[in-house]
Amino acid sequence: MYSAVEQPGVLARPITWRSCGSNPTRANSISIFHKLFIIKKINSRMEKIQEFNTRLVKTRGSNATVIHLPFDSEEVFGGKHGVKVRGKIDNIGYRSSIFTMHKKTFMVVNKSMRDALKKEHGDNVHVIMGLDKDERTIDIPADMKKLLKINRLYALFNELSYTHRKEYVQWVESSKKLETRHSRLQKAIKMIKLGTQKNSQK
Repeated sequence: MYSAVEQPGVLARPITWRSCGSNPTRANSISIFHKLFIIKKINSRMEKIQEFNTRLVKTRGSNATVIHLPFDSEEVFGGKHGVKVRGKIDNIGYRSSIFTMHKKTFMVVNKSMRDALKKEHGDNVHVIMGLDKDERTIDIPADMKKLLKINRLYALFNELSYTHRKEYVQWVESSKKLETRHSRLQKAIKMIKLGTQKNSQK
């Protein structure tokens, strides 16, 4: 017999009656202590908030602007790729994900975020970052939803990542004129059909 913490992917070291001698009370106390220790460690990792200063940098070979994380995200957040995070850059809130490439962990700062910050690559920023454990949902405008359903793209659109759905909606909603909105809706439908990811177009 052994005791294990009931957490996905986390297994406590087996504690047998033999390893604790013939004293079942001592075995139970060690087992409980071991559970509490691991649960405390998990909770500590999940609740840890990182705060740091860094610089907006442009990645090589692309137009993406990112911030690099000055800590081990595997140790702090339990992962390095596709980990959902939220917080603030300067005084602007964000919800995004972090990724790792060429042994560097980073988060993309898209154009709409940079415009809100009034900053570009090379500028310094103050970052607060923690795990985003809330469900990510997007309110799709009625006219956009209607077009998606007419073109049988509603299910496909909802399969896109939170970031790409958000960027499509923000692009449409930021239209200042009705004709601009109509044009962007038509372009969005074509892009979704082609499997093109919306990436902060003007």
